[in-house]
Amino acid sequence: MYSKTASKRYAKALIESATEGNKLEETYSEINSVNNLLINSRELSDYLLNPTISKDDKGNLIIKIIGDSHPNIINLIHLLTINNRIDQLENIAESFNALYSKRQGIIEASITSAVPISIDLEEEVVKYLASIKKGKINLKKKIDKKIIAGFVLDFDDIQFDASAKKKLNKMQKQLTRNN
Repeated sequence: MYSKTASKRYAKALIESATEGNKLEETYSEINSVNNLLINSRELSDYLLNPTISKDDKGNLIIKIIGDSHPNIINLIHLLTINNRIDQLENIAESFNALYSKRQGIIEASITSAVPISIDLEEEVVKYLASIKKGKINLKKKIDKKIIAGFVLDFDDIQFDASAKKKLNKMQKQLTRNN
């Protein structure tokens, strides 16, 4: 089993190399492009994960596809492919993006609701986060009908759960304890 720790190590090495080479923006763009390519191309992912295909053939295909990319990206993808870890690129890209955001002073936050949130609520949440955190706020919106109503706000290591699901679970626990 592959650990998140290893993903973070790959991401840290990549961001340090990109920073030293003054190619951070280029690397950020390319790691996400390659990651999206693998996510959106099932055939390519299956080919790279196929144990019956030689590592040389996989490496040659990668060079054909991303040959114009920065050498850091080519080396990373090649290394992941020959070590049969290409399926971990998504975790590595996620870790890289978190490190990138931190270096750029961007606060990553997400709000999950049962229905799409209004623009007014989105602006209010961003304004609130900006009042307690320094930096640009990048708010991602997610829909999850399981929370029934309300919202769950995540940023840094903080979660504010104002969902109906949480309140119903809390009431259920209280009723169970009382009976």
